[in-house]
This record gives sequence, C-alpha cells and structure tokens, in this order.
Amino acid sequence: MALLGASTAAAPPPFLHIENNALYLGDLPFRNIGVTIPDLFDRFLSGHESSAETALADAETVGARFVRCAAVPLNATLFSQFRSDPKGYFAKFDAMQAALQKHHLLLVPSLLWDGQTLVQVAQQPAEGLHALFTAGTPAYQLAKAYIAGMVSRYHNDHYILFWEIGSDLDREADLLSPNDPAAYSSDQLSAFLAQMAQQIHGLDKNHLVCSGNGMPRPDAWNLYEARRRGLTQPAGPPQPLDTLPQFQEMVALRNPNGIDILSVHLAPPGEATPLWLTRDDTQALTLPWVQRVALDLHRPLFVGAFGQAVQSKGVEQSAPWMLNLMQRLQITDAPLAAVQDWESDPPTNFTLSWQTTPKLAVAMKTANAFIADTVARHVLVALPPELFATEIAVANDRLHTLATQLQTLALPLLRAMRLPPNGKRGTLLNRTGTDLLLPYDQSPRFRVADLALLAQTGLLSSKEIEGWIRLLARLQNGGSPLRFAGGLSVPAYSMPDWVAPDGTACWFPDSKGGGEQGTGAFGHLPPADGAYWFLLLVQAAITQRGEPNLLRARFATSQGSLPLWQIAENAFNSIEADKTTGLVAVGGTPEDARVDWVFADHVQKAGFCLMPSLLRLQAAQILANLFSAIDDAVRARDYQSIAERIRASLVSTFYVPLGQVNGQDTGLLLSATRRGRKEDVWASAYALVLQALPSDIGNAVARHLDQLYKAGGLTLQGYVRALPPSGSYGGYWEATTDAPDEGENGGYWGFPVGWLAVAIAQTDRPAAIQILQQYTDSLEKELSSGAPWEWRSGKAAFGSRCLLSVACPAESVLEALTGSLAN
Repeated sequence: MALLGASTAAAPPPFLHIENNALYLGDLPFRNIGVTIPDLFDRFLSGHESSAETALADAETVGARFVRCAAVPLNATLFSQFRSDPKGYFAKFDAMQAALQKHHLLLVPSLLWDGQTLVQVAQQPAEGLHALFTAGTPAYQLAKAYIAGMVSRYHNDHYILFWEIGSDLDREADLLSPNDPAAYSSDQLSAFLAQMAQQIHGLDKNHLVCSGNGMPRPDAWNLYEARRRGLTQPAGPPQPLDTLPQFQEMVALRNPNGIDILSVHLAPPGEATPLWLTRDDTQALTLPWVQRVALDLHRPLFVGAFGQAVQSKGVEQSAPWMLNLMQRLQITDAPLAAVQDWESDPPTNFTLSWQTTPKLAVAMKTANAFIADTVARHVLVALPPELFATEIAVANDRLHTLATQLQTLALPLLRAMRLPPNGKRGTLLNRTGTDLLLPYDQSPRFRVADLALLAQTGLLSSKEIEGWIRLLARLQNGGSPLRFAGGLSVPAYSMPDWVAPDGTACWFPDSKGGGEQGTGAFGHLPPADGAYWFLLLVQAAITQRGEPNLLRARFATSQGSLPLWQIAENAFNSIEADKTTGLVAVGGTPEDARVDWVFADHVQKAGFCLMPSLLRLQAAQILANLFSAIDDAVRARDYQSIAERIRASLVSTFYVPLGQVNGQDTGLLLSATRRGRKEDVWASAYALVLQALPSDIGNAVARHLDQLYKAGGLTLQGYVRALPPSGSYGGYWEATTDAPDEGENGGYWGFPVGWLAVAIAQTDRPAAIQILQQYTDSLEKELSSGAPWEWRSGKAAFGSRCLLSVACPAESVLEALTGSLAN
C-alpha cells in the first residue's frame, strides 16, 4: 500500500562493482537473496504481463532486490520477433524493465540462457551446444549478434545489475563421447566464455560479467583428463571423484579471464556428493567450500540458482537444506544468491511462491530483512539466527504485513490532523502553545486518551510528546478539589479529560470548553481514566528519548515547578481505588458517579469497573519500571505491589466461566460488577494485550472472543462492537445516552480492532488475520468517502479520517508481534 500523496522518483542505483572480492552497490556491500524467474521475458513477449507483475510484486514482498531471468526467449517462435520486429522486441524488454523498476528490482539478464533457442534458430539442433561454442558457425554468429544487440542497447542502464552469459552452459562439458556431434569440452566452453566476456566488456564499461555456470560434476576434473587422454567412449561412472584442488582447477578453467563473478548453482548433492564433502542433504555444506574456492581465485561468488523440491501436488514440503542455505546467506561474507524458481507459470515441484510455499517465502523474507539490517548498520555476523518455516511464522508475517499497511495509512492522516500553535482550521484556532492532534475531521476537542494511544505508535517525536506533557502538567488541578455548578467536583491533581483549542481544561465529557464544564449528565466526578493516559504519555516520551532522567526534569504546574515524577505520582493518586483489591470503582449515587473511561463516556456504570482497573494496572507497572530506572527502589516496590494486587483481583472480580467447548475452557470478562454487568469485548481484548490474566484464563477468554467473532455480528467490515450483539451478557447497555446500534451502544469502532486481533491470535491466528484483512480491505475501498471512521453502523458512519482508527490497531499488533505473539 503506497503512501497517499505525490512521490518523487528515486535516483537510479549506482553500478555494481567489486571491492576486496566482494560485490558493492555504492558504498555498501550488495548482499541479498534474489529470485530466478526463467520465463519472465517470455511472459512480456507473449502478452502475459499480468502474471509477471504478480510474480515481481511478490518477489519485492519477500525482500528480493534482483531478478535473474532468461534474456532470450525460451522458444524459437518468440525469438523470431527479434529478427522481424526488433523495435517491438526491445519495447517488450523495456516494459519488463519498467515493471522491475516499479517493484524496486534490479535485473540479472542471462543473455543466452541454455543456448538451445539459438541452436534451434540457427538450424543446428543435432550439434547442440557444440555448434554454439564453435567460432564461425551460424549459432555462434547468432550469439555474437544477439549479445551485441542487447548489451549495446542497455550498457548504460543502471537497473541491469550485471550480465550473465548463459545458464548451466557447462552441464555436459566433457560428458559426451567425442564421437557425438553435440559433444564439447571444458576447453571449448572456456574459450567461448572468454570470447563472449571480451565482447561484452568491449561494448559495456559499466557492468560486470558472470558465466552463469552451474556446479561442476563431482568427477568433472577426471572426465576432463580422460577426454584429454583421448577417451572415445561416453565418460560416465565409474570415474574417480575429484579432490578439492581438482574441483578448484575446474572452476578456474570454466571461469576464464573476463569473467568477473564466479557462478555456481546449488542443490542437495545426494548421490552427486563430492569426494571432499560429507553427504548431508539437510545442511548446505557445499556453500562454505565454494566460497573458499572463490576467495582463492580472487573473485566474488554468485549462487545463481539454489533449490530443492518444495511442493508436491500443490502442497508445501519441508525443505531443510534450503532453510539452512538461507540461514548461511545471512552471515557477513555470504555471496549473492537467487532461488532457483520463483512463481513459474506453470509451477513445478521446485517453484517457490506465496501461494503454495508460504512458509519458505516467509523464511526468505526474514533472511532478507536480517541481511538488509546488518548491511545498513555495518554489523558483522558470524552466527546468523536460525530460520523457521512454520504456520505460526506465516501467520505472524501476515499480521505484521497488515499492521504495517495500517501504519502506512496513518502517516498522511497524522499530517492532516496536526494543528500547529496558532494554526486555524475552520472555526478552530489552536491557542494551546503546542501542536494538537485532532481525533478526526471537524473534531472540536483534543482528547488526552487519543494522544496517549498515538504516542505508543512510535510515529511521534519525543519533543512533540513532551509538549503535550507540559500542556497537561500546566492544566493539572492543584492540591485542592475544584467545585462547579450542579455539584460537579474535580479531585485534587486530576488530569483533564480533554483540552479545548483555546487551551482550557475540560474535565467532563459534555463540557463545552471555555470554562463551562457540563451538566453532570456524565457524572459529578471526571472520568476515571485521565491520569492513566497521562502516565502512558510519560512512558512514551521516555521511551522515545531513551533517557529515564526526564522524570527528574521540572515542569510548570499550578503549584509551581515540580519534577515530572511528582506530577505523575500525584495524577496516579487522583483517582480513588479500592485499597484491598486496587481496583477502580464508580458509584451509583450522584456524588460519586463518574464515567469509567473515555470510550464509554455515554454509558452509566456502577461497581468495580474493568477498563479503568486495567489502565490503573498498566500505569502502576509503568511507574514501577520508571522509578526502578532512576534507582528509587522504594517507590518502584510500592507501585509494583499495586500492580500485583490489581492483577490478583481481576479474575475473582470480573471473570465468568462459560464451560468447555471442544474440551477447552471458555470464559468472559464483565465490564462492571453492578450496573453495566455486561461482557466487555474491548476491555477483554485489552486485558489480553496487557497479558494481565493468568495464561489459562487468558486463553479461555481468547477462545470465547474467537467464538463470538465466528458466530457473526461482533464485527462489521472489521470494525468492532463493545458488546456481543446478543446473549445474556450482550446486546445493549442498560443505561446510556446512545440509541441502540449507534455510538458506544452497539456501534462498530476502529481503534480496538488491533486489540481484538491480538487477543484472538493467542489461540487462532488465521481468524486474527481475517479480521485485519477485512478491516484493511474496507478502509482501502472507502478512503475516498471518508474512511477510516471513528465508528460506524449498518446505516451511518461518524468521525471521518479518524487517525486513531488506523494507528492504534497497527501499534497494538506490531507491539504484540515483538512480544507475546513472537513466542
């Protein structure tokens, strides 16, 4: 998914060059696991660009930076276009190049591929490659003409990585009887490669040249010597196997002067295991030996194709040898390499693709990401991490991809929703002295909860977050309660629920701003969550800075200048909690009635409440960690004790067991213990995000949420209801100002989508992927009409271009994938 808005064209890459026997692109080593798509050019010549585009897009997704393909058609009929319509022929090659550039891929064109097309066109099929390698023959002359046409046209093309002369042209060298008209020797091959390399270098001073050879047979040197001694019979086994020095001699012979990059093709050796190698078809033991040979010959190594059978009848098969080779390719001195067959059409048992071999595709993506990171950071790695090809790895990769798409959508919204100091939008004028982030289009308020959740995403700078902290510290109530008309009261050290653009504190959800604080319809006390969001902001600022001493920095407050730790501690204690359980309660009388949290501010509840208790648990843990980081062991211990007290009380207070399904426990979490005694889907999911429950109870809740999702009605195009649509603990809130199926009373919201996906993923990753896929699909379809929405129903949608509806799901999933889900 591309960023919204115009983009500038990237500068072309530098030409590949060699430094100290290694390949460099500019100042950095060029290391990558690319792909081979043999028939890529054929698809453009024959009008099958669509499948080619798909293969290239998928190659980009797995982190490939280059594609190796046949630069000559694989059949004589398509090659006829080169002679009959050269302009149209090269236009097809140009179209292929444009498609590659679109997907940020470089090209390794194999100019002659297997040589058979040229032999067929030259009408020398019986002579095979012998004809191609013999100077003066029609096949040889055609090869020279074709190379001249290609190289002279593209010699200045920065998107050509390097030229490959052919692919596996050495496969039958010295193998056939000299009496066979198609027989050719290593000497003939070597001379031909030297001549072609000389021609290429004469036409092109920019690009390196590779032979494209495969792996010499284990008896290649002995076959060569037998030929030199005048052997006249087919030279099959039993020939003696070559020693390592003899293997090196053959590699040198078949890569003559003018060949800049050594080439081998690797597969599990099986019966063809060389004398100098222990047979093991699960470990890529050949690689370090051929690397050593390349080093001795003072040339970089290109593993032009590697692979093994990876699928059977469309079912992915285990491929331990390939996994091991890709693991080895992650180390510092590993060569450039390309998988043998990527999304070929039609596929073979050796074809890798996202569709049929997703486990190996994810392993390749993981390896390429590791390689790119080590290259960019100049990190030397001798022992690379092991790669895993599992269903969990595939599911986690899909979750990560979808979350990243949501994060990408958040970036332009982040710019659009930012209102700088003294900035104006419509009738809104920002007089707060700091940047504001509006929750959605036309919003008149700056909600603390939105900022706290957005601050967790890593998309905001520490400077911006600190600006909000300074604003809120300045607006924090002082050491005495505030009294307003209608019996409204604001406890000491409370944090605002939201801030008006004029910079005034708004303590109640129905406040109009400008000092007017509402009617009391949403409680006579402020919502029971404002302080906890402030603690999340403090944590985010310190995380962004990487420096806990920000806690000791002094901030202006109504009480004078105070250290941030004291402001945070005062805020935490401004919300009264039960001393025994540590849980947050809201009362049923006018004097102690309050909203339990910002996204249920139209709902009246009573008793212990789940969501503010979870937020208090999170805030206490934050304070424990931060005080520990500045060596205040006493306070760290006190807040850790509060966190543990809350954690120990959650199950006995809010959990309702529902029995077993398929032999496994299920259960739900209540939103409140008195009024509002309903199942709270959002808070249940958040409890699992926080890992606030014992693992058995957490899994039971996750299974139940999964069942609710699969039963239907819990989500609408990925958006999520706060309550299940039906059942004893579902339906609608008993006391709310929202009509059924609207807002907080049955509307479907965007910000908790990630929480639900993370919760369900604990026991059912495919279902979590489906939720995120439905959500991202719906956003893409409705971007032009106002999506993402804050909430929607079957009939209406509210809060267009809601930043939190993409940033919060992305952050929660990505955070989980680096924590609990990764395990």
